Amino acid sequence: MNKNKSKFKFFYFIYVGILILIGISTIFYIKNLLVEHEEKQPDRQVEKAIIELKSKAKDKSFWEFFECNNIEELSFEDKTNLKNKYLELYENDSLKYNCEKSLSEEDKLVYYVENNGFPLARINLKATSPNKVKLMVLNIRDWEVESIEPLLNKKDYKFIVPANFYVLVNGKNVDDNDKKLQGNKVEYTLQGLYLPPELTIKDNEGNLGEYFFQKDKIIVNLYDYEMVLPEGLNVEVNDEINIGEKLIDGRIKYKICLLAKPKIKILDYFGNEIYYEKGEKLPIKYMTIKTPSDYKVYVDEKEVPSELFSKGVDPDYQSFSKFVPDLPQICTYKIAVLNEKSAIKVIDSFDKVIELEEEKHDFNFINTVECLSEIPKKVSDEVDVLQIAQNWSLFMSKDLSFSKLINDLLPGSYQYEVARKYANGIDIQFTSEHTLMNPTFTDEFIKNFTWISNNCFSVDISFVKHMKLKGGREIKDSMNDRFYFVLYDATNDNQDNPTWKLASMKEIIDNVK
Repeated sequence: MNKNKSKFKFFYFIYVGILILIGISTIFYIKNLLVEHEEKQPDRQVEKAIIELKSKAKDKSFWEFFECNNIEELSFEDKTNLKNKYLELYENDSLKYNCEKSLSEEDKLVYYVENNGFPLARINLKATSPNKVKLMVLNIRDWEVESIEPLLNKKDYKFIVPANFYVLVNGKNVDDNDKKLQGNKVEYTLQGLYLPPELTIKDNEGNLGEYFFQKDKIIVNLYDYEMVLPEGLNVEVNDEINIGEKLIDGRIKYKICLLAKPKIKILDYFGNEIYYEKGEKLPIKYMTIKTPSDYKVYVDEKEVPSELFSKGVDPDYQSFSKFVPDLPQICTYKIAVLNEKSAIKVIDSFDKVIELEEEKHDFNFINTVECLSEIPKKVSDEVDVLQIAQNWSLFMSKDLSFSKLINDLLPGSYQYEVARKYANGIDIQFTSEHTLMNPTFTDEFIKNFTWISNNCFSVDISFVKHMKLKGGREIKDSMNDRFYFVLYDATNDNQDNPTWKLASMKEIIDNVK
């Protein structure tokens, strides 16, 4: 029994030993394959070629092996030192190389050696053995350097920086012919350079710029910001106020471009401030509110500071404001708060809080005066607003002379000047010959009578005028306008005889009040 156990142990240890030897052999085999695979990578040949290039550049024997003829002297380069400066580029310990796949084939590979993105040399490799696949995943193949080509050729470069930057190329100013304005930036074109140019770039704060090469482009490292913010905010760049550019919609565009990272601070008028990082979403709550002058507006229970609102006549009334001293004043608030949860409150003249819709940014409370469906008898007894409106329409079609219309108009007003210029201008001569039909006017409507002040009102008038052209074709000319009337004494008889005169008109589009 013991003898059988001894034999079993003997053969068991032999079996285990064989497995260990097989395992060790397999590990060494795989290791050797990996080493071989790594050593025969084409990159190893490229690295050896780079070492050779750097060595020859260092001991000045470079040009004994590589030819470079027909070098011309250009405006930004000195022909005498050009070759030496080219060799100095090889002194960089961090030269990089990459395989240009678009130029490579199965048995041939093309590599470019670069210094800061500038191509120094082209290394061509060729395969010297067929491809062998081992362990089903490892491709092993012999490669050798077929040729090395220094790339000392003329190149054109372009780069873009803001127009207010100071730029020198190899210590020289750039000719205006090599600059092209693109908005608030300038594109520089440097033609026919053998070596990467040395740029001196300064921003308006004196920071020096860094750059790198990307084929025929020079990429300048810019800290470039563009923000569009609502009115009512202040922007500081490195503790200096940045004014920005006002857009048509009233917002402010800020363009900030520097060569060193700026400190950008955004402030509101309610004690909030934020240091801005590019791409960051700002917690802004903003709105424009137009109210009568006796309304009040609060932000977080604080009155809106004077910097955020203006007071004046409604723009619709501006054209006749000099004739009506008691026109109501309106306040326009441009509120922006760096707190999305801020509470903005509007209180009307009766001390009632007006609810503001969420997500809405524009509120207009200036047209809250009640409109009357009919003209008050006192006014209708003094002036026929429909007749004046129709007289204007007849004047525009050359069916009523300026001399007969003039009594309806307020002398010196905007509407008076429009009529005078039209009567004496060339446009009236292009009116087609026609006759007025009977009835001349139909679909007459008068509505939305509104007292603007004691001496001023507006009323909406619409009708259709019917005409027949000389050739027989009938024409329908529709009018739908808001007419503004002013009670004014236009006489010079030293007596107070005010009458209602047409001062201005405004077309009503799509029946929107």
